[in-house]
Amino acid sequence: MKKFRIFCVCFFFLDLGICFYLEWFKEIHSIYILICILAACLLALFGVVILDILEKVKSKGGIITTFCLMLISMGPLSYREISDYKKNLCQDKFGREFNARRKSLGIPQIPENWHIKYNFYHSITWQARDSVTGHESKEIAIDSSCSINREQDEYELKPLHGKARYVRIFYQYASGKTKDSVAAWFGDGDSTRDVSRSQADSILDGEKIKKDY
Repeated sequence: MKKFRIFCVCFFFLDLGICFYLEWFKEIHSIYILICILAACLLALFGVVILDILEKVKSKGGIITTFCLMLISMGPLSYREISDYKKNLCQDKFGREFNARRKSLGIPQIPENWHIKYNFYHSITWQARDSVTGHESKEIAIDSSCSINREQDEYELKPLHGKARYVRIFYQYASGKTKDSVAAWFGDGDSTRDVSRSQADSILDGEKIKKDY
């Protein structure tokens, strides 16, 4: 019984450690993995409580206290893991699998060799793995109902006379009675000016930049 108790306690904290590891270093995209992790925590927790009941080494109040303390220790983390899973699932929806929709709208797509640079609850930034001249990054904004709000793409141009240059394309998706809209900017050193979408396309064509749309 004592060895089994030690095993249950160690298994419980090991599972919590796995949860912390996944929280900081990995992203859970499978509901089955999430269920297995949380179920393992609950199984170890109930194992310790059942042993307390069978061995009668604690009063009912002590057993309830132990159960509550262990439940509290995993409660916030479980909530965070579930929230992160929902966030990852939502953001995956507007990752590369959304490229077909982008292509139909004439919006820059996410290239296959890109990676996620920044990942927050309501925004995600995709970026080329290396510094490039051309399509360099895409920022996607998502609302709390898992609907896409906007996208912003940055195209780095070759420097001219020591000045950094870029083209930025902003796409706002329809919301309510508003329609989809597009805006573009051309940056040259410290100055930035509005340009039309056709002007932005012409600049990229003139620079022989692949537009990804």
